[in-house]
Amino acid sequence: MNKNDEGFRIPVEAAQYAVDGSMIDTLDCDVLVYTRDGKYFIGRLISFDQYGSIVLKRAQERLIFQNMYNDRNIGIVIISTSSIVYIGRHVRCIYFHTFTTLSFFN
Repeated sequence: MNKNDEGFRIPVEAAQYAVDGSMIDTLDCDVLVYTRDGKYFIGRLISFDQYGSIVLKRAQERLIFQNMYNDRNIGIVIISTSSIVYIGRHVRCIYFHTFTTLSFFN
């Protein structure tokens, strides 16, 4: 979405981007990203480019060890297309409620 001079939102056509049009539907939504190096990032998708690189705000890196996890606050993170294995909307998952929360980051 873009804003015109009066601040109203103007829809952006999906055909303008080489990336799948479904990326537009996830703008300003919480997403979960899994990267090639095995990291999980959770954050608000605020931007992407025509190649599929993304920018997340209020990002957290989810560290998982056996049946335990912890979320480490990062802030803003840029993830390149070549690093992304999976990206999807993030919803609170019952699966992680079976895990024990670690607290080695403050």
